[in-house]
This record gives sequence, structure tokens and C-alpha cells, in this order.
Amino acid sequence: MDFLNDDYLLTNDKGKDIYNEIKDLPIIDPHNHSALKEIIENKNWNDIWEVEGQTDHYIWQLMRRMGINEEKVTGDASNKEKWNAFAKIFPSLALNPVFEWMQLDLKNTFNITELLNSNNANKIWDLTKSKLSEESFKPRSLLKKMKVEIMCTTDDPVSDLKYHKQAKEELKNIKIYPTWRPDSYSKIDKENWKKNIQKIIQKYLDSSDLSFDNLLKALELSHSYFDQMGCVSSDHDLPEIMTKNIPYQQAKKIFKKKIDSTINAKEVREFKAFMLNFYAELNSKKNWIMQLHIGVKRNYRKSLFENVGINSGGDIIGSEINIADGLSHLLNTFEDLIMVAYVINDNYLPSLVSIARAFPNLNLGSSWWFNDSAYGMNKHLDYIAAVDILAKQTGMVTDSRKILSYASRTEVYRRTLANLLGKRVEKKQLPISLAEKIARDLSYNRPLDLFFGDK
Repeated sequence: MDFLNDDYLLTNDKGKDIYNEIKDLPIIDPHNHSALKEIIENKNWNDIWEVEGQTDHYIWQLMRRMGINEEKVTGDASNKEKWNAFAKIFPSLALNPVFEWMQLDLKNTFNITELLNSNNANKIWDLTKSKLSEESFKPRSLLKKMKVEIMCTTDDPVSDLKYHKQAKEELKNIKIYPTWRPDSYSKIDKENWKKNIQKIIQKYLDSSDLSFDNLLKALELSHSYFDQMGCVSSDHDLPEIMTKNIPYQQAKKIFKKKIDSTINAKEVREFKAFMLNFYAELNSKKNWIMQLHIGVKRNYRKSLFENVGINSGGDIIGSEINIADGLSHLLNTFEDLIMVAYVINDNYLPSLVSIARAFPNLNLGSSWWFNDSAYGMNKHLDYIAAVDILAKQTGMVTDSRKILSYASRTEVYRRTLANLLGKRVEKKQLPISLAEKIARDLSYNRPLDLFFGDK
């Protein structure tokens, strides 16, 4: 194979040495969107599209970009038709990270080294379908093979976490924790907001009284339940950052006004600001980490949202965020609360990195979403090393919706990190022993200690 070989992303000899030190370390994944039900049931997948394309909006977006009709993306076409449509356009995806992730999955999981295209799509379909029927290709077996040691799912506060209970009892080689994701109860401007608060109040208080106090109490009870189930962090989608001191009575008034009629944009922002502070208070009491995903403009393509739904490839990078003013109140109020920030627009990286120098409790997460390519990772890590402290970066999260990509995404991160450090060693900026230590720490020790130090 003349690409994605042992030298993939490694352009210097020291980088190759460093990568050899970290390539086989277990995977610690503090943030993903795995379907835990899939792992617990541990059934064989039916085909390669089901395991690679059925839940991956990265793939869907590129297929649409190449002119493939929605029927063969998320529509009623058979999985084999969708796979063949994807294979036909696959060579055109060269240098996009999806191209590399897919080929890494084929190579590492199925030992397929030839370039996917329309000529071999059916052969690869048949070969992978046969392998996926084997015991060693079930979800739990693959997680073990990939050395996934700890992973955190992303869960709505109303979840009963029944699969997490089963995971505690049944899974011996991997620890799986929930992550508390309360966005649905903050986004007062969304159509389903009222339905969501009805659900959580009914679940935790057995009440139909849609009061502000009941919402806060239900969320607090949910937070405590997640804590009992091993949760270590909350997760927050922040299309814009609005943190300021909003009095309880003001938030309560906005809540009641929304229940009875409508509210304006200023009131929406103020309610979200109050709720973010409330979540921070809960986290402080439980010593959780607060993960901030900053700057995504959701459902930008309206027709896609209406016809396919959320997480369908219609989200984009936001372009108008005041990072410094937006985070100021939260950081100054909760200086002891550990936070991890992921930024989708790397134009805001300088502000975020300099803020981290002022607030040691703020940690810089992995390059995320549209930045999670080798290019984006290198730029991200290089800037952190120059302005902040590279050893304080939080390591890699897969952010993945499919099991197979845990290993490929982690491999890209580790190779990129090793290559960056190798270049610095060859420039005589640090000794190889220290470079290897930093690589090991960021690949394993740092996320383990930061998120799971007391587990």
C-alpha cells in the first residue's frame, strides 16, 4: 500500500520513534456519540454501510456535495445502493479527512488496503459483509481490539441510563460513563422546549406543573442520578456565548412569559445565561468537568433539518462570537470549576488560548469537528505549544457516532502529535525523552487523570 502506510503523517525520523512509543496505548475517549444500546446488545452488523455510513453526517454531507440524491444518502435506497453511490465518489474525496478515516477503517479492521472505488465496491461489500458476521467483529470485540479502555456517551438528562446499568454489570474490559447534556432545557427558543421540560418534570417530580422551580429541581435530581451512575462531566452546545449574572427572579419571569406567550431575543439569551450558571453550580457541587462546545450554527440548511432532522449535515461554523466577553462571567464566577473548551472556528483559538493562560481551570480540548483533520490538529497543537502549554492540552476525543472510527481518529491524532514533536526534537528544541513523555501523556495519561482521576 503506497499510502496510509507506516510513514503516514510522519515526515521525520524522530516523529516515527515517538509514534512507536504511543501507537499501542489504550484509548481514553471522554466525548463521543456512541449508541450504547448497540454495544450492550452486541449484535453483528449486517453490512459495511450500516457500520460506516448509516450514522455519519460527515459522509452524508460529502455525498450531497458530490451531487448524490438524498435517496441514496439517508433515504429509502438499500444499504448496498448507498455504499455503491459512496464508493463511486470516494476517490474524489482525496485529502478530506473522511477519505483517510474510511481507508484506515478498511485497513485496520478488515485488512483491505486497496483504494475504495466503483470497481471494487461490490467486492469490498461482500468481503466486509462476511467478516461482519463473525463473532470477532461484534461491537464489544472490536472495542477490545481497538483497546478502548474508557468512553463517555452523550445523554439527555431525562435518560434512564438503563444501558449504562447493564454496562456496569456486563462489561469487564471497558468502562462506559454517561455525560449530562442539558441543552434541551436551556434552549427556550426551540419549538420542542416546552415538551422537553414537561418530560423531565414528569419523570423526576411526577408532576404536570410547568413551573420554573420544578424545572430546576428536576434537573438537579437528574444531575444527582447521573452522578450516582458515574458521570464525570456535563456537555454544553454553545452556538453563542452569553454568560452574565441573571437574577433568579428575572429568569423565572422569562420562563413564565414563555409558557404563557412569547419572548424576545434578549430574553432568550438571558434565560440561557442563567441556565448555564445553574449548570455550573451543580457541577461545582459534584466536582464535575464542564465541557463547552463553542460556535456551531445549528440547522443552517432549513430544508435538511425539516426533512431529515438534527445531526444530518446541515450545521456550519458560526462566525460571530465574542469569546472574551462571552466567557468572562462564567470564568470569573467559577474559578475552581474545571472546564474544557472545544472551538469549531479556529479564528477564535488565539483568544481562547490566551484566556486559558489567565484562567488555569480552563483547558483546551481537541481540535473539533471541521478542525479534526491532521491539518486542523497540527495547527491547533502547534499554536497551543507556542502560546500556552502543550502538556496541558486535554488529548483526543473522537466525537464519533460509530465504533469503527474510534481507532482511526485516535491514530490521526497520535501521528500528528508525534510528527509535531519529532520536528521540534530535530530542531533541537527539546530532548527526545521529553517529547516521548509529552506524547504518552497527551495520548493517555492526561485525559485519564483530568476526567477520571478519582475513578
